[in-house]
Amino acid sequence: WYISIMNYLYSCLYSTNQNMQECGINAAIYLLTFLCLARIYKKHSVRESTERQNYSEVVSRGRKEFMKWLLIAIVALVIGPSDSFASDRLSFEINGGRSFVLWAEDVFDNWDDGWMIGAGLSYAVIPEMQIVVNGSYHRFPFDGSEFRSRPRPCIVGYRRIIEGDHTAMYEVSAGIRLPLSDARYSGLLSLRGGVQFYRIGEARWTSWIEPYSDQVHTDQAHTHVFDNTGISDTKGFMSIGLGFKFPLNRHFSVRIESAFTLTCHDNHQIVPISATFQFL
Repeated sequence: WYISIMNYLYSCLYSTNQNMQECGINAAIYLLTFLCLARIYKKHSVRESTERQNYSEVVSRGRKEFMKWLLIAIVALVIGPSDSFASDRLSFEINGGRSFVLWAEDVFDNWDDGWMIGAGLSYAVIPEMQIVVNGSYHRFPFDGSEFRSRPRPCIVGYRRIIEGDHTAMYEVSAGIRLPLSDARYSGLLSLRGGVQFYRIGEARWTSWIEPYSDQVHTDQAHTHVFDNTGISDTKGFMSIGLGFKFPLNRHFSVRIESAFTLTCHDNHQIVPISATFQFL
């Protein structure tokens, strides 16, 4: 609300190319955008008390609603400003890089650092601040180190194999980006919040007794799925980041950025380091 009102006042006071009617339309569009984002977070924060048998159904239904409201928000951000006011303020971004898992209190600790790719839109409300909407896909390969460290039965000849699938994470966020100086090449500070949709990969262990290690028979080997794997989950998150921008020309710039991301429950700490290409 604060950002929307500030943008409304700025557009009315400092834009000579807009009349009051256009200012009112822009203000309404920005309010709609942020109300949509607020609805996204409220509607799709899945509580920990959700029963396991209904969990996947809740997340699937929530994802469909979420994508609908996200599309409305992005369209509002794109078509809201008039051409005369926004042509040099709206930009498209694509990014990619590495996602480092620093800490996780749940089974996610069994997945290794991964990679990410994303895209988004940014809009300069004033020269000193940009509003950013971004979506990204993260993929984490299975590691299983915590599972392998768990104690095993003290049975002579007991053997087991632990394997698992990758974890996919879809992230959507909105936030602000602030330059740290007026120089052409300068540092950046970013603050974001949003929602992460996880598809935790299934992790399994197969166990048998040594006489069947060379040829495992289905009636002697037993396969089990670890608890809390092979499920979907939704988490809200907050993020703070630092970066550096390299404008190459009037219409194209490169940005290197790293951010510390903390989820609202189960305490996932992820640090993505990415390169972003911005097209004005």
